[in-house]
This record gives sequence, structure tokens and C-alpha cells, in this order.
Amino acid sequence: MNKVKIILIVDDDFIIRKTVKTLLNSNYYVMEAENYQQAMDLFNKNDIALAIVDIYLEDSKTGMDVLADLKKVNKTLPVIMLSNASDSETIVKCIKLGAYDYILKQNLTNYDDLSIKIHNCFKKEKDNLIIEEFERTIDSNYPIIFSSKAMQQILDDMQTAGEMNIIIEGETGVGKTPIAKHANTLASTKGNSPRPFVRINCAGLSSQRIQADLFGHKKGSFTGAISDNKGLVELAKDGDLFLDEIADMDPFCQAELLTFLDSGEYRRLGDPVVRHSNCRIIAASNANLKNKVEQGLFRKDLYSRLSQYKIKIPSLRERKEDIKPILEYYINKFCGFNKTYSQEVMDLCMRHDWMEGNVRELRDAVQYMCSKSKDDKEIVVSHFNHNYYSQDSDIGEVNIDVNNMKKTIMEIGYDTYISNLEKIVLAGLVNEEKSIRGLSKKVQLTDMTLGRKLKKYNIAID
Repeated sequence: MNKVKIILIVDDDFIIRKTVKTLLNSNYYVMEAENYQQAMDLFNKNDIALAIVDIYLEDSKTGMDVLADLKKVNKTLPVIMLSNASDSETIVKCIKLGAYDYILKQNLTNYDDLSIKIHNCFKKEKDNLIIEEFERTIDSNYPIIFSSKAMQQILDDMQTAGEMNIIIEGETGVGKTPIAKHANTLASTKGNSPRPFVRINCAGLSSQRIQADLFGHKKGSFTGAISDNKGLVELAKDGDLFLDEIADMDPFCQAELLTFLDSGEYRRLGDPVVRHSNCRIIAASNANLKNKVEQGLFRKDLYSRLSQYKIKIPSLRERKEDIKPILEYYINKFCGFNKTYSQEVMDLCMRHDWMEGNVRELRDAVQYMCSKSKDDKEIVVSHFNHNYYSQDSDIGEVNIDVNNMKKTIMEIGYDTYISNLEKIVLAGLVNEEKSIRGLSKKVQLTDMTLGRKLKKYNIAID
């Protein structure tokens, strides 16, 4: 019979303590402490497996003191901090002191969120490892899940970014939004509210509506403007405006954004009043913006203003050691903790290139597998979407001049070779099928994915 693990909850709020105890009592033995001294007494007298500690205690010693002293006695003890939304800077300090993770108090009613964090702390206990840091996150809504040195280096280096404008580059689905949110958290300052984080997809910004979208509008300034409306730069004041897919921003929008960056001043559409905003710009692109500048497709002066700090996120195929933690995280999220998977599933995941969507693609694949395996105890290869399974099948009947292929790749580079090959194949397929709907069914791609690829190569189709 397995020994029931003891969890210590430290909080001066009676309701918070009882909420945690109610959530966890069915799987763990929960002990309660309302201050530093009670916490240390219980810890010294019992075999505590994990502690959940409120950052701010109405006591001479805070939750950070509890964390520091628990870690002095037991460096490997997992500690999850409880915080309010305004604790961003303190949360970062707690993580540096050795806290495993944190959870917002308003999210305590979400059993899945809390239980996943606790489960991750215990999942390697059978191998005498109490903690395996698979999920590194500053915001549970934007998880950064990894075990690779490459991703760790990115997060370590981001400590120096301060409030500089940032450009984040990487393929679709590598995790640019979580990295942007992490930058927002690192730059947060103490106050009564968290640092604003406003996100917009630039592909949806039209030149006709640029002022209304970014800078707001005055009532009656155009048909349908039934009230005054704040723009994105105003909503992001004292915080961050995240411009996703900035490479798709049209030239007029680029000029308007540059003008704002130069002065910090703007006017709402239809309003002569000059306003100010000090928001920091975080921009993301799945294209190489420097190449776009050289091609005359992106303003050089705007690129210079935005690229005070640059981050390049490697693709998932370049950091395959992250596949296992991502796979297990989403299996736990979508299936629950009792679901296992076969070695063949892991092997297939490691062989697949995940070029269609990287982490997002893997997440979607896991969600599909969890749905297909809902009546089974274990996920097996047959639970995969057939697109992945068929891609891993024997391709011996396909005639490939391997030597010529290798020679060409060495001459022009792998990415260029693959892009040229994909363009040739798609152009040929379009000649056979004139509609996206019909072609997507034949090649087993979604309409959206196929449309994006055709747009990338400027291939016209009805």
C-alpha cells in the first residue's frame, strides 16, 4: 500500500486553506498553517512532501521567508507559491529562490490547474527524483514547456531585456506568444494591478482602420462609431503591446507605428487631442524580418526601432529533447494522470518533423489521441491522426535520388531545398485540382494549412 503524501498549506486566510484542503483531501493528507512559526513546526515534525505557501502572510515573516527556510532544510522540497495578480515581480523572485511554480488565488477553484502542478512535482518520485522541471512558466495560461538547454538559455538571457522593445522570431507554433508573455512578466513592476499585456494579430490590421485599431476613435468619426473607443496603445499604457505576425503589417500601418514609436504621441481617429502612451512593443514573426527589410517588404527604420532585443526560438525538430515533456504535459492536461502511452508513440513523435505547427501541432495531435483513446488505458500509435501515422509508414516505393538530393542541399541549404521542393509540388498539384477544398481533401491538409502554403509561394487557386 502506497504511503499517502502530506501536503502543507500555509496561508493566513482560513477560506483559502479550506479550499485547498477540500480540493486535495481525496488524494493527499493536507496539513494547515496560518503563519511562519506554525509552518516550520509542522515541517520539522512531519514528512512533508510538498508545500503550498502564500507569498504575503499577515505575520512578521512573509511567505518568501517560509520558502527560503524550507529550502535551507530540504533543497529538493517542491514549493508552490500562492499569489495575487499584482505579485508579478515577487513571483519571479520566488522562482529564483527555488519555488517550483505558482498559482493565482483566483484560480484555486480550478482543480486541474492545481493538480497538474502537484503531479509534475511527484511524477519522478519512483526514480528517486522529486521534481522534474518539465513546465517552466510564469503564467499558467501561457505555458513554456521544455527540458532543452536552448530554451533555458533563452529564458536566462531574457533577464537582461528590461523594458526594451523586442522582436521574437520563429516558425509557426514554436511558442512566441508564451515567450512574449514571459517578457511581460519579467518587466512587471509592483503596483495595484498587473502590467498590461495587449495582443493583436497584425495580419488583421487594415490601412483603412489603422488609427481606429491602434489609436482609438471618437464617436461619430466613421459609420458605426457609436461611442468613443480606446485604441490598443492606450490599453497597453504602462505595459506591453504584443504585435503578432508583424511581417504581415501593410506599409501604411508600418509608417503609423513608426511615427508613434518616435514620439509616443497619437490621436484618436476624429479627435484633435494629442495623447501619450509609454507602452513597450513586443513584435513576433514567423518570417525573417531582416530578410524582409532587404527585400523591401518591411521598413528598415521600423525594424531598427523594434529590434532593441531579439529572440530566435528554435523549431521543435531542433530541440527534440522537448518533445517528451510537451507530450506528457498535454496527455495529463487532456487525458488525466492515469493515462499512459506506448514506446512506439514516443518513437513516432521523435521521428516526426512537426513542421506544420511545432509545439501547437504536437498539442493538437495529443488532444486528438486523447479523444480517440478515451476508453483505453494506454495511448498507442493507432490513436494518432492518420496523417501522422501514414507519414511514418514505409516509403520504399518512392524513387529518390538521394545522392543528388544531398548534393543540392549542401549547395543551397536544407530550408531552401525544402521550400523549393514544396513550391514545385504545390504548383503541380494546383494544375490538377483548381479548388482549395478539393485539393486539401486529396493531399490530406486542412483548408487553412493549404491556403497558408499557397499564399507563402504566391500560387493562385480558386
